[in-house]
Amino acid sequence: MIRQPSRKLVLFLLIGLLLFTACKKTNDPVSLRPASSEDEDRPSEEVTSSSSSPLFPKPDSGKEEDPGESLLGEKEGENFRREFLVCLDPGHSAHASAKGEPIGPGAKEMKRMASLGSSGIRSGVGEYEVNLDVALLLRDELESRGYRVLMTRESQDVLVGNVDRARMANEAGADAFLRLHCDGSDNPRAKGAMAVTISPDNPYHPENYRSSYRLGQALIRGYTRATGLVARKPWTTDTMTGLNWAEGPAVLFEMGFLSNPEEDLLLQDHEFREKMVQGLADGLDAYFGEGADALKEKEDKDE
Repeated sequence: MIRQPSRKLVLFLLIGLLLFTACKKTNDPVSLRPASSEDEDRPSEEVTSSSSSPLFPKPDSGKEEDPGESLLGEKEGENFRREFLVCLDPGHSAHASAKGEPIGPGAKEMKRMASLGSSGIRSGVGEYEVNLDVALLLRDELESRGYRVLMTRESQDVLVGNVDRARMANEAGADAFLRLHCDGSDNPRAKGAMAVTISPDNPYHPENYRSSYRLGQALIRGYTRATGLVARKPWTTDTMTGLNWAEGPAVLFEMGFLSNPEEDLLLQDHEFREKMVQGLADGLDAYFGEGADALKEKEDKDE
């Protein structure tokens, strides 16, 4: 007679079978479980990688990066200044000379080499001092924006003729020759800023007229916007030695009247000088940047 297995034995066999099945599923390398929405939302290894990239910086970097700035090295439109050399010419100096020099290349007409310039009607400050102080501030501003800058002088204790100033710009291949001056007049009410350039019929470098005119207009626009000074009518003349000898775009910029009591005091004010510098730098940006093309188109239409 066959004996029936006891309940304890059957229970023991069932528990063993269940344990064996559970262990087999755990060690199975292939999962048959359908993907869940949680799996689909999980980022790929390329995104979660610890390596950094311009578009996907490290999560713990603590710095928000501009993808355009990272990929290009700097934001668009901010690198064009590196291509240009600006020659700044602070007019006059503490030394004068009555010695003559040719007014232009090959000219027989002679003009005085160097003068002291005007002086403030109230401040008594010499023009040559204002010119250099502003030029040094402008140099620093232009360099901070990325331009390369050449100074015709960095001291008052020098004697530099107008021909030599222009030659410095020529030999360096300056893209703009900016001559900084202050105006003077017998009329104490005369005021404002003005850009002086050669005429279209200049006998020495007539090819420079158009670019010089555009440079002057860009400068006067930026300057008057920043300072609030009046923009005077542009003056084209072939009587300026430094402009006649220039082989590239050149402007003699009159920053204001030292003979006007109000403008004299403004030209001595440090905060106002900061505005002057910003305006001139903005003018150069406009000339070398997109503003130059727009200004040229306007000039062509006016003609």
